[in-house]
Order: sequence, then C-alpha cells, then structure tokens
Amino acid sequence: MHLPAINTDTIIAATLAAGAVYGLVGGMVRVRSLILSIYVGIVLSQTLSAIVAPSVKALNTDQINLILLGLPILLFALPRSRAHAQKGNMLINLITGLLGGAFLVVAALHVLPPSTVTQASNGSLFVTILGSNDYLWFVVLMPLAALLPYFLQAHRGRRSRHG
Repeated sequence: MHLPAINTDTIIAATLAAGAVYGLVGGMVRVRSLILSIYVGIVLSQTLSAIVAPSVKALNTDQINLILLGLPILLFALPRSRAHAQKGNMLINLITGLLGGAFLVVAALHVLPPSTVTQASNGSLFVTILGSNDYLWFVVLMPLAALLPYFLQAHRGRRSRHG
C-alpha cells in the first residue's frame, strides 16, 4: 500500500477540517476560545520570538514562532471540562469552526518569514489563497463570526415576541 506524500495543501486541508469538527463538537464557546487563543499566539510569536530565540539554540526562529503561536491554543482552547454547555446552531458552529481553522492557517503563515511561505506555496492553492498579504480581513472577520450566534439569537428573540 502506497501512502500519498504529505504536502502543504494536505496539512492545511486537515487544519480546516479539524477546525470544522472542533466547531461542531465543541460548540461556540470553544470556538471563541480558539479564536482568542490564536490572537494571543500571534502577539506572543511576534513579541517574544526575538527574546526566546537566543536562549533556545536547538530550534530555529520559524519553529519558535510556530510554538509560540500554538502554545496559547494548547493551554486555553483545547483543555476544557466536559460540562454540557449550550452548543448553539450546528451549521453556524461548523462555519465558525472552519473559519477558525482558516484563521489558524493564516496566523501560521503570517508569523513565518516570507521566504518560508514562498517556499511552502509552490503549487499550493491554499497558501496562495490564505497566504496573501491581505490577511487582515481574517482579523476583522473572526470576532464578527464569533458574535454571529448572538446577533441571530437576539433577532430570533425579537421576532418571537412580536409575532
């Protein structure tokens, strides 16, 4: 049996799928924690990588950036209690989780140097789409996506009181 080579598109597609499944299984509260953890990871990787790099000789700067990006996700977004909180609309959770996965990919591409991103984008459709310098639209879109269920719930509540 021959396994296909793992390329950049496969890793990105797996991250997007994991985000969508995380949204479905975890619900909106966990997706919101994921989104906030990614924001914290971006700040950590941009501010602390230059400080940490001289102390950690075994890792290069790219690896340190990715570790600092992933550390808040591992600490805050993934380990949660198994309490049954209200999960909300499955379709919205799926879409928001998918966007959360895409935001993680965009953040990872942003913290890496441009030469590494260029090297990874050889023939990669996902890196071409998500790796453009216009990543700021994700920074604006993610809080709006996290608040979408509240807007829909408030609209539904007003409709039921008046109708």
